[in-house]
Amino acid sequence: FLHDELQAAFSVGGAGAADAGRRHRLLCWNRVGTVVSHAERTHSTLEISFAGGARSDVRVKDHYGYTLAALESHGALLAAPRPPSGAPLLTFRAFASWAKNADWTLRLPLEHAPLALALAAGFCATLTPRALLLLSPAGLRTDVLPLAARPLTLAAAPARLALVTIALGGTYTFTIFCVDSTHAELTRVLASGPLPLSPRAQLAWVGFRQSAQQSRQQRPTAEEPAQESGLAFAGELLAYDSAARLVALDARGERWRVLFEDLRAVAGAVGGGGNAGEKARWLWVVGVGEEDAVGVLCRGRERAPSLAGGAARPLLSRVPLRGTGVSAFGSCNGGEVQAGEEALLHAREVVRARAAALEAILAGGEARDELSELDALDAVAEAELAADKCALRLVEEACRTNRGARALEIVQRLTRATSIGLAHKLATHYKQAALADRIARLAAARRAQELRAKHAINMASAAAAGSRSGKRVLAPPLQKRTRGSDVRGSSDGDGDGDRDGGGDCDVKAHEKVRSKANSGGRGGNSVRRGAKVCDDDVGADADVRAFDGGAHEDIGGDGTALSRLNTMKRRLASKA
Repeated sequence: FLHDELQAAFSVGGAGAADAGRRHRLLCWNRVGTVVSHAERTHSTLEISFAGGARSDVRVKDHYGYTLAALESHGALLAAPRPPSGAPLLTFRAFASWAKNADWTLRLPLEHAPLALALAAGFCATLTPRALLLLSPAGLRTDVLPLAARPLTLAAAPARLALVTIALGGTYTFTIFCVDSTHAELTRVLASGPLPLSPRAQLAWVGFRQSAQQSRQQRPTAEEPAQESGLAFAGELLAYDSAARLVALDARGERWRVLFEDLRAVAGAVGGGGNAGEKARWLWVVGVGEEDAVGVLCRGRERAPSLAGGAARPLLSRVPLRGTGVSAFGSCNGGEVQAGEEALLHAREVVRARAAALEAILAGGEARDELSELDALDAVAEAELAADKCALRLVEEACRTNRGARALEIVQRLTRATSIGLAHKLATHYKQAALADRIARLAAARRAQELRAKHAINMASAAAAGSRSGKRVLAPPLQKRTRGSDVRGSSDGDGDGDRDGGGDCDVKAHEKVRSKANSGGRGGNSVRRGAKVCDDDVGADADVRAFDGGAHEDIGGDGTALSRLNTMKRRLASKA
């Protein structure tokens, strides 16, 4: 699967050269459905099928020999670079429109024969040897971008368009544009740079991360859909190469990360029962969601789904995206610990992605309303809780094997004071006195930082209230911590009804959490979900199980003071 020659242009979702000369050709397969060309004796027929039975299948006669297609829920974009007669052409077929004549056909010059297509809500994109052409859904040519490098392919998402080019030296370069969907025009460049493909590998697929709803549409019906927020990884660009390496660029366009990079990871995926996954050597990607990649597992040297003899579409399979690329470097602590490290790294990536989505909502990048902000806050809180669970398992393993330095480094990555308290109990349970002392000091420093941040938020709120009323409003003074407010837990001392920021390691603190959870109040940072708490005499292992069971507080809980301070500043600035 490795190549030295320059790669030819292709359209994402189509089988391309793998179907050349066949009677049944796959022109496009994505989350919406498929476009298949059936060659008859006198003409060809295009069959458009929709995933999940969203609408009835469409069959139309093909008199032009279409070889490229892009499919969306509102229509299909078709291209014939070399029709039997005449110049190359583009055709758009609308599925639902208030107008009777919503379909259109556009003839192009020979030097601008289409190489790749992309379609999204509000615009159509066509890649030619010399330029990138944008059109409106009604066929109006709205923007043209001359190209300085050899074009390769396109990928589209709502308000975004990705262009991939290849240089003479074999370097793959991507550019992500922001698209004004109202006018179908390129507005600015969001990110650009080289694609981190495997050595001597070619690009096999490129696209944007799907939302949770789109991912559920592609899941095999025999499986229950995973719980996905739809907030993490929004707008991420993904690239999949011929060495079965899948990489993702975060929504900010700052860094790439590996989702999986080993053919054995694909071969080991269970994709339809039996030993189908064991014999598979290639995943033909249809789409990528938050938790998994969806596609067709191909055996042997097959690189695309086979539709020989008009066979039905093969079943879709899922490959979990738990890998983060660190497995390729091995581990000095055994396979179980390595899996824990992978899980922790993946969980922290989810936290960063959901935090970026929250920042986008608060910055006004998306429709701002209280419900969406609360949902985003909940999503970040759930991700932080999941990351702390993974970290606590590693802390327990480090304490059990007497690796205090490793345990302390992991504790420093915990985001909640409850988690630090459980780590303190683990260190005490395994008789790691020096580690327990350092964790206690870390908890005290975190608590002091929390109090300073709360005081700063109160000062900002008071200043904002004073500016609106024209009066000077004094913020409550910063209260000092009382003696004994260490890792074992104490009262907040700020009078706002917060849950205790300590480790919740004594029975009284546990009863306080249980009473708040049962009352269901939202005073301050209330407990929004039931808290399953175990008694002290059960031991540290029981406390970890109780934490896994859902001792879950709001995003405004503990350990996230700086992020909450920045969030409050942005809110006050937007309301001023």
